[in-house]
Amino acid sequence: MVSAFGCLSGALRATTALKPQGFFGIHYAGAAYVALNGYQQQLPDQTLYPGYGSLGYTTVFNLQEGQAILVSFSGKPVLQRGGFWSISAYGEDQNLIPNPLFRFKVGSQNSSLVYRDGSRIYNGTSSTSSRNGPFDVLIQPQTPPSNWTTNWLPASNRFYWLVRWYTAEPAMTNGSYQYPVVQTISAITGSASATASASSARSASRSASISGPTSSASSTVS
Repeated sequence: MVSAFGCLSGALRATTALKPQGFFGIHYAGAAYVALNGYQQQLPDQTLYPGYGSLGYTTVFNLQEGQAILVSFSGKPVLQRGGFWSISAYGEDQNLIPNPLFRFKVGSQNSSLVYRDGSRIYNGTSSTSSRNGPFDVLIQPQTPPSNWTTNWLPASNRFYWLVRWYTAEPAMTNGSYQYPVVQTISAITGSASATASASSARSASRSASISGPTSSASSTVS
């Protein structure tokens, strides 16, 4: 299954979500919802929260045994100087998921994150060079082979995630940035299967055509 942020595979279109993010005015229902579920939500020029519009803006995953999520980025998210991005996974109890790496998020603050050829993308919060290109984040409960460890976000079979772009540039909302493709694949657990799964998944992600959102107040597409 291949999907983008906000939709299943197929022809995608950008749409808007809740516009008054972080500043609600007379939008009392929106303010009440955020007060219950996301207290002190930031303004769009501070943080964007990509989500699945077709699933009611939830990001809950139910993996079958032996499944994984592969998030294929077209390139680095486009952020202002000093900005950063992250993907965090949470368990059914809404707490961070214990794992042997003590890794609870991946993003631009992970200096180990690498491109597909194994070269590093970031050093701390900044890019190591002006280079840009595709890379993948693997989300699964099982420990992957060593060539995937750098880009692995440990999770459980049932989890939800939060994706955050902090101080995003207009490219993240005007459609010029190609948003990540999200796929359900077989878990990558051994060197032979890793090569086969990665090759198949990356081929599928390259063939998928997606667009980013158009709303300056939300990064959700459907």
